Amino acid sequence: YLMLGHSMGSFLIRQYITEQDADYARGLKGVIVMGTAWQPNAVLRSGKLIAKCLGTGDPNKTAPLIDKMSFGGYFKRIENPRTVSDWLTKDEAIVDAYEANPLNKFKFSPNGYYHMFSGMLKAHDIRRIKKLPEGLPILFCSGAEDPVGNWGEGVRKAFMVYSENS
Repeated sequence: YLMLGHSMGSFLIRQYITEQDADYARGLKGVIVMGTAWQPNAVLRSGKLIAKCLGTGDPNKTAPLIDKMSFGGYFKRIENPRTVSDWLTKDEAIVDAYEANPLNKFKFSPNGYYHMFSGMLKAHDIRRIKKLPEGLPILFCSGAEDPVGNWGEGVRKAFMVYSENS
């Protein structure tokens, strides 16, 4: 099997392939990691702490502070954003369609953020990465203007860490 993870899914797939001493990666023909990033572990631990302080017991609770911390920087290269989704693409028709879709209106709870940051820390764990099967093809790719990957820098960092340790 070939597995692909995009954006948030890229963090999930990086965690997945390192689970159970990388046992989940065995048998895969390859992994495609699209639109990923590399956040400093201190930032991820701080995010977990904030999420825990906000309360992780209520699945209906939102986390506007973590939303702003997580996504606010995505707009730094966008002049005069029209919507909160303008960072997704320059194509206004796609942004408008995305905004109009009620399924795209969900907000992460503090619990959701807590577990996402926990998974990202696992995906960053060098000990776990070193257990990946030798020769497992992993393709890292991202758009040069993708803010999720810090405009290419986060994707390059993830690629380098995985290249050097797997």
